Amino acid sequence: MHRSVCALGVRLVDQEQHMREPTAPHFQIIGTGFAVDHNLVLTNRHVLEAMRRHIETNGYDHDDLMAQFITPKVDGWSVHFCRIGGVGLCATLDEDVGLIQLPGLSELGSRAVKLGTLSKLKIGQALGLLGYADGERLQQANQGEVFNEELYRFGPILQQGYLSAVAPMHGCGVVNRLLLDIRTTGGLSGSPVFSPETGEVFGVHFASNKTTTAFALPLDVQRVTTYRKYFYESLAKWASSAQTSS
Repeated sequence: MHRSVCALGVRLVDQEQHMREPTAPHFQIIGTGFAVDHNLVLTNRHVLEAMRRHIETNGYDHDDLMAQFITPKVDGWSVHFCRIGGVGLCATLDEDVGLIQLPGLSELGSRAVKLGTLSKLKIGQALGLLGYADGERLQQANQGEVFNEELYRFGPILQQGYLSAVAPMHGCGVVNRLLLDIRTTGGLSGSPVFSPETGEVFGVHFASNKTTTAFALPLDVQRVTTYRKYFYESLAKWASSAQTSS
């Protein structure tokens, strides 16, 4: 699962400076995403909107938006940045889902998650979230309290709990929401909800009530295939209109 999950945010310096200063806090994390295809990452609509607002407010441009993948190795780790290409949002506002095209993702090898079967979910089943809780602050020893503090750790954080309920009701044959007894915080939006036992992904985390319950949108092969289909159709329409206008 670690290979599939990425941090989404803004790289504040160019590649050359980042390579010279690999432990400096040059990457501002806004949310989490995970690979669902050889060049596609799934996340939340509100994460993508927050990234857009950030670059507009702070004077950055689209080329500064990045997905950061961390790959553990026997002798350490490697950090990979992928520039964000096309972006697509789910057509219905009640589905907090967005897709990101990463042209460089396929160069990192197979990273797509394995999707589970929603009908197999059981109330009380152990589930986990893997993402970037509190963004880059939990990569700093003093949680960001020291200005420009270097990073002392890398990679996502695992939060575990269990399935509390589904909406509208468990056993009715329809699953519109997953309710989880998992503690979450900012930065975990867009994290995969998965079985720690099998590694299968059953949803994408998008909100919580800050006390006991986290919420996730259910995912399976059919739903992700539909999201992917609409995403590529929207890209094709955009490209066609751009050629026509030129």
